[in-house]
Amino acid sequence: MKRITISVLVFVITCTAVSARQTGPLPAPVTSIAEEATELVISTLPRQAGDPHRIVVAGFQSGMMETRLVTLFTQVISNRLVAAGGRWITVISQPSSTGAMPHYRLTVAVYPAEDDIYVTIQLIREADSAILGGFERSFAATDPLRALLVGSVMGGEGGDQHEPDGIDDPRLLPIGEMLYGHTIMPEEDEDWFLLDFEEIDGLASVEVHTTGQTDTYLSVFGPDDPYTLVTENDDHDDHNALVRFTVSPGQRFWVRVNGYDETITGAYGIVAMVEMYGDDPYEPNNSMSSATLLNADGDWLSTLLIPAGDMDWYAIDISRIGQGQVSLTIETAGDLDTWLDLYDSSGDLLAEDDDGSGTGNALVRFGIEEPGRYYARVRHYDESGSGPYSISAWIDYVESDEFEPDNSIEEATPFIIDGEPQRHTFNPADDVDWFRIQVPDGMTVIMETSGEHDSVMKLLDIEGNLIGEDDDGGENNNARIQRFLQQGTYYLEISQFSGALQAGSAYTLSVYSG
Repeated sequence: MKRITISVLVFVITCTAVSARQTGPLPAPVTSIAEEATELVISTLPRQAGDPHRIVVAGFQSGMMETRLVTLFTQVISNRLVAAGGRWITVISQPSSTGAMPHYRLTVAVYPAEDDIYVTIQLIREADSAILGGFERSFAATDPLRALLVGSVMGGEGGDQHEPDGIDDPRLLPIGEMLYGHTIMPEEDEDWFLLDFEEIDGLASVEVHTTGQTDTYLSVFGPDDPYTLVTENDDHDDHNALVRFTVSPGQRFWVRVNGYDETITGAYGIVAMVEMYGDDPYEPNNSMSSATLLNADGDWLSTLLIPAGDMDWYAIDISRIGQGQVSLTIETAGDLDTWLDLYDSSGDLLAEDDDGSGTGNALVRFGIEEPGRYYARVRHYDESGSGPYSISAWIDYVESDEFEPDNSIEEATPFIIDGEPQRHTFNPADDVDWFRIQVPDGMTVIMETSGEHDSVMKLLDIEGNLIGEDDDGGENNNARIQRFLQQGTYYLEISQFSGALQAGSAYTLSVYSG
């Protein structure tokens, strides 16, 4: 992940004064920069009828501490925008999932130096983070302005106004409300938050993510135990982290935010979102005897694994086989890391898979030789997770190739060196094809497969002794053996790799002199 060396802290404006003791005119630099920032917004955003532009003003301060100068800038600019924007600009103070989210963000970055204070203003479109305009200004760090730099690099050691916020005194993380004003400072700092689900009335999916330029790491602990890890993430979106987990009514979870490594410092925002689950219409289906019927027609069935440890069973009926074989495929989809098992009607395990479909989803392909009922079981890969997923099943009818039967050394298909390549299929999925090769004189012989599936090759002498084998020596997981052979008869045995069985998968065998 990208590393940022300049750390900043975000503050969202409110609509109160900076201090009840503030009297007299505003500092001239604050007034002039606020007027210029207001003009930037007014001149950049088009006037429109209907819904107004929504904008939030956010302050950034180097040094990791909230300062009254930053708050003063954001509030004065906010007030000027309210006065100048009329009905076509609305200034909001706190983005929330239950309210209106901003279309634009006006950032105020304050950088105190020894004798001067530097300020940069940027107008950013939230939809694509495009910078629409901005400017930079500097002014002398007079004593009155220095007095507003409370807690900055000119007068503090780091931290933020929410400290202490450790594991014993976490800050409550409201649902749907973006929290700004937190920093990882000093190095190795950890901020803790508490999520309380006392008010929900059913199972729910929770998403927590961070925002900003600081490279954050999220960890979730619980339920009801701040030392039991539930999930963690670092690499959701550039610098930010995102975690998802399932909760039940009355549970509490602890969220820890720290830097990607112990040297990271900086500011971030954090928000928690909740989506309520409905009831699972397919329960109870927790055993083979109560399995839900899953039609092998390719349609997707959307359901839930709830609570943690739940297992869902599905019954799949195969009514006919034909002259070849049926290839049955079962696949899961979604964000849940699922494990899939396939059983016959006697309860014998036929196949299993964890991540065969990628990104935590499972995929099983198996050649069915007999009609009847088969069963699929879905569970979380370590039985600790829960949440929504989808499942689908379909069948492909596969015919045997023209060289069958060639399933034993006695039935081996003759193959002439430098002859035409032969195309074969694995049917059933655990099919084994045999070939007999006659070598007229001592020579180097190359034997190789080509195709989209992972094949395994074994070379045997006339007595059936193994003298060579290969799995991925060719291109794209194909097999290849190159060997000097004396005059005589040799046999090749070709099969699919045991971890990638698929009925009907095809390959081409070539044998030629080297």
